[in-house]
Formats: sequence, C-alpha cells, structure tokens
Amino acid sequence: MAQKSIVIAGREPMVANLRLEQVDFKNVGNRRFMFNPKTGTLLLGGEDVEKGSREMVSSHAEEFHNAGIAENFDDFVRGWLGYNSRQYRHGIIHFAPNICEATFDQGFDTLTAFAAQLRIDGKTKILNFVKYGEQTMGDLLPNRF
Repeated sequence: MAQKSIVIAGREPMVANLRLEQVDFKNVGNRRFMFNPKTGTLLLGGEDVEKGSREMVSSHAEEFHNAGIAENFDDFVRGWLGYNSRQYRHGIIHFAPNICEATFDQGFDTLTAFAAQLRIDGKTKILNFVKYGEQTMGDLLPNRF
C-alpha cells in the first residue's frame, strides 16, 4: 500500500480526501469541518474568526458551496474541530448537529477515519457523540490507541 501524503492545513478552507491523504491535526486551529464517510471527502472551513470576536464569516453550507464539492450535502457529518486551545490541549472534535442513534454509523465511521487520518491521539476530546457527553477518542475507540 502506498504511503499517504500528509497535508498541512493553512488558515484557508481546504478539501482533502482522507482515503489518499492525512491531515496534520496539530496544525488545525478551531474551524468547521464536514466529512463524508462514504467518500472520504473532508472539508475544513477557514479560520475566519477574528481574534477576540465571535462573529463568523460563513457557514457550513456556504463553505460547502464555495468549495464546489459535487457530493450530497446531507451525506456529510458536520461540526467543529481544532487543536490549538488552552482548554483542550490534545484537541477537540465537536459534532454539530449531535450524533444520535439514527446517525451513529456515520458518526462512528467519521471518528474511525479521523483517528487514522488526522494524526489524532487518544486524549482528543469528543463532544456530542450520542449520549456520552464529553469523552476522549481513546474512550470511544480503545482498540485504536
């Protein structure tokens, strides 16, 4: 199997195929994500929040449209992720909308892909995954870490 290239995320929105690439999670600030577990397509939104401001420049839908992705919007699991935070020193993945029983498979596939392709460690915090509250990646995927 060929080694996957490692992508360093800048501040601009980016699209990666996690079947072909790895993203260095430790270089990702707080930003929106959209991931299609069926295709491996990852959209990372831009880091568009000004320091000290809470005003967002765009939404998941706008970033999806602007990226020109030719896939079904509703196939994407959405949320926020980031690594550069004092509160979450090992990073955070925050699903929004929440992963519920109806979307469990897509959420679990997303966590599995992120564990393998985003270079995440077992201490990364996971929020809004079913009814588990705040968990770590290692709690949810103990065989991966």
